[in-house]
Amino acid sequence: MPETSASTPASEWRLSEEGRRRCRPLAHRLKVYSPASIYSSTEPKARDTASLLAEELATNFITRPGVEEQHRDNEPWLDKAEDFDNAISGFFANSEKLVYGQETAIQALDRFDAAIQRTIRDANESNVIVVCHGTVISLLLSRYSGTEPMDVWRRLTLPSFVVLKTPEFDLLDIVTNIT
Repeated sequence: MPETSASTPASEWRLSEEGRRRCRPLAHRLKVYSPASIYSSTEPKARDTASLLAEELATNFITRPGVEEQHRDNEPWLDKAEDFDNAISGFFANSEKLVYGQETAIQALDRFDAAIQRTIRDANESNVIVVCHGTVISLLLSRYSGTEPMDVWRRLTLPSFVVLKTPEFDLLDIVTNIT
């Protein structure tokens, strides 16, 4: 849950106090997976989350380029949730066209997928956590499990997490409503 600001690009938002508070129950839910390491997007809200999780889970965290959200800092602030929902819906529906942001859905997915693959390979550990973002997670699940990205995106809450079995990226669970 970021501290949002119309005058600051979303990629620069920090975690809000409520978001920080929600990291403790999130860490409690993630503890059962015995993560060896936590990897994070380079975006401040993800780094903040990863840092708090690492502290709670007594492990380290490492930032990884490429696992950030779809690049869309060029887009204006959308005041209404419905407008943002429509923009994301159009982004998913027109995956090969540049309709929202600075990269198409396919470009965002290819970048994110490659970064996740590198992260898992480089980690060389059985259980890792990657703190990242809903739009690219939805795209990845669509690629590997055939889910509709908009359906997944709408299900994801702040915070939530997805459990995947690697190397196949089989979807094991989507855990939401962690408070």
